Amino acid sequence: MTGVASNTQLLLPTMNISNFRLIFSSLAVLTILAFSGHLHAANGTWTGTANSTWSAAANWSGGVPASTDTATFSANATNGLIGNPVFLSAATGVKNIIFDTSNASAYVIGSTGGNTLQVASGGALTINSSVINTETINAPISIQSTTATVTVSNNAASPSTLFNLGGNITASAVSGTTTLALSGSNTGNNTLSGTIGNGTGTNTVAVAKSGTGTWVLAGNNSYTGATSLRAGTLVLSGPEQK
Repeated sequence: MTGVASNTQLLLPTMNISNFRLIFSSLAVLTILAFSGHLHAANGTWTGTANSTWSAAANWSGGVPASTDTATFSANATNGLIGNPVFLSAATGVKNIIFDTSNASAYVIGSTGGNTLQVASGGALTINSSVINTETINAPISIQSTTATVTVSNNAASPSTLFNLGGNITASAVSGTTTLALSGSNTGNNTLSGTIGNGTGTNTVAVAKSGTGTWVLAGNNSYTGATSLRAGTLVLSGPEQK
């Protein structure tokens, strides 16, 4: 690279100072707006301090989880249980829900006739090995995006620590194949009692069972994708099964 003499001057175009201030101010506003978009989403841990409403910031440590985030339920809480379940005041997006630690209460999320839990593609609903209470998600579940896969897994050590899903499960896609993956090592009768159905249009939902554990499909299922058993036990007990 050719050197620059010490007496060389860098000449900048003349700019009206008021225009500069306007440009700088606009850039600052855009930066703040872009940054503030990230403030609405956060991985959160449920405390249930105020009440049972998912969207209430006071019920979370770390912020209210959004569609790309993880919601962790690990505390010995008094809100969000049987008789006072976690209330979804509107369709609610999340990527992962994790039940963790032996302190986790026996949570119930949503109701079968309530608002939908929208689970992002690649997401997972998981009970970790240390959990000792049965966990329940009763909200209807909508798996988001075309050709998406969502995994439901129970790895609790005790067969009596179950993972039960009571709401209907479907896909938001209008084409392609959406996969509901059932996994985990828990050998209790973990049950999906709602209807598993296709999305709209030409979309189909498939069920893929892996892991050494047990899952029971007890709903009046209408999905038309494949049902595959790679490991463990899959019990088909509903009136219309594949």
